Amino acid sequence: MSRLRPFGAQPAASARRARHGRVRPRRLEAPESAGHVSFEESVKRGETRARRDAGRPPRPEAYSVTYVEGAAGGTRPSGSMYRRARGFTMVELTIVCALIMILTAMAIPISRYATKRQKEVELRYDLRMMRSAIDKYKQYSDAGLLPVDLGTEGYPKTLDIMVEGVDQIGQIHKKLKFLRKVPVDPMTGKAEWGLRSLQDESTSTSWGGQDVYDVYSMSPDRAIDKSYYRDW
Repeated sequence: MSRLRPFGAQPAASARRARHGRVRPRRLEAPESAGHVSFEESVKRGETRARRDAGRPPRPEAYSVTYVEGAAGGTRPSGSMYRRARGFTMVELTIVCALIMILTAMAIPISRYATKRQKEVELRYDLRMMRSAIDKYKQYSDAGLLPVDLGTEGYPKTLDIMVEGVDQIGQIHKKLKFLRKVPVDPMTGKAEWGLRSLQDESTSTSWGGQDVYDVYSMSPDRAIDKSYYRDW
């Protein structure tokens, strides 16, 4: 036969948990009417409060949802569950759209600047490559390895002749090539370049046609450093 504990006393297991700091001891409240609430029911309520204070999740029935009939027909969940499930407000959506527009406006100029910088790097590389090929052609002509056309002063007649190749003096069926192909101007998108001969002025924009002494871009635009591409 089990021994009954006096009302308000802590069970042995609850007292041990309290000593180890697991739960806070809580004195059970006396029932409003001893005739309607039994002793076992009081103990059960006390243990429920102890579990709640210890941070344990509530019972599943605490998540029950009550559905109410809407004005336009149908049903919807009532209370806080409905407020959490209804989504974003108009103010929140407006703020998000404004932030996206600001970030997009900041990213577009940066992207344009990076693209222009990359094209300028390609332009400098192409000019350096063609000018090096012209200088090398002149070096071979001065060494007597290439035939010199009248009035060219040892420079190539056109850019295409450095791609097609020139017969080497003293060799049979042997050509010297100085360019694989004429590069495309990244600023104009065309394989067309401004040419200057040895007889032209250094700032001339018209080609005399005697030879190819220098090349330049035909783009009228300015670079990032405010200089003109045709002056590079």
